[in-house]
Amino acid sequence: QRSNIFESLDEGWKSTAKAHFGAVSLIEYLAVLAEQRMGRFGLSPAWRNMAVFGALDEIRHTQMDLYLAHEFIAKDPQFDWALKAYHTNDWGIIAARATFDGMMMNPNVVDIAIQLPFTFETGFTNLQFVALAADALDSGDISFANMISSTQTDEARHAQQGGPTLEL
Repeated sequence: QRSNIFESLDEGWKSTAKAHFGAVSLIEYLAVLAEQRMGRFGLSPAWRNMAVFGALDEIRHTQMDLYLAHEFIAKDPQFDWALKAYHTNDWGIIAARATFDGMMMNPNVVDIAIQLPFTFETGFTNLQFVALAADALDSGDISFANMISSTQTDEARHAQQGGPTLEL
């Protein structure tokens, strides 16, 4: 709150951060529910155990995103999009809700594990978050870079659930 980094950030980066928070904050919370389903109905004890830890990680990710976005609301009210986005009928949000509900809430746990940790977290979030952390550092936003790097290390661990699921 005492830092003056916000004033020195490029407007393009601020827009990127707003888009990230709006797109990701509550999806991380939805992932808690998916991990909890795998924690209850996973086909092996190791899978269920890892999914419980995954749920705790996703709670932490949600809290970090919402906390960091909240710090900037006083300086730019558009950062409230982190909490409001998924409660709107914006066309992009409608598409995202349908996609992630279909990936995390509707299928059985085997399909969740193939779609979420194996495919999405391996092929998308890990790559996106590494690049986003680098972009944040380039723009001078060290707090965002640290947050997203911390999240990415957890996402890499979650991605490891998919391969063993295929073996089962």
